[in-house]
Amino acid sequence: MKFYVPLHFDLTDKKLLFVGGGEVNERRILALLDSKAQIVLVSLEATEKLKKLAREGKITWIKRAYKPGDVKGMDFVFVAIPEGYEQVVDEAKEEGVWVECASKHTLGDFIYPAVIRKEDVVISLSTSGRSPKKARLLKSIIEKAINEYER
Repeated sequence: MKFYVPLHFDLTDKKLLFVGGGEVNERRILALLDSKAQIVLVSLEATEKLKKLAREGKITWIKRAYKPGDVKGMDFVFVAIPEGYEQVVDEAKEEGVWVECASKHTLGDFIYPAVIRKEDVVISLSTSGRSPKKARLLKSIIEKAINEYER
């Protein structure tokens, strides 16, 4: 089993590639919009929210399937597709680009945690990829505790 450590990155001006336009990458993109990163989505399809972000110029949507070379020049890659994810992960690693693979977390270099953000407090939660449901439950418990404390 991998040994994960919590790190917080300044993503200002970093190039982030998201492969897959479904709900998983939608949640990640929405959470990272305020980071001032350059967000690129490669996917034939996208959720309505992602389409809207592309129309508003907040993300760049390349409306096609992933192809070799897409990871070049990227700082981080987020993969959330049902098939073909191994190719994306392998290419990212060959290019020295950190990659997160929601499709099979053990293939990636890092895990995208559940995040709680309240002003200058940032808390990240992870079950090392074993139980995203448990991480979401813990997140809701902690958020409730923070809200109670602030009253």
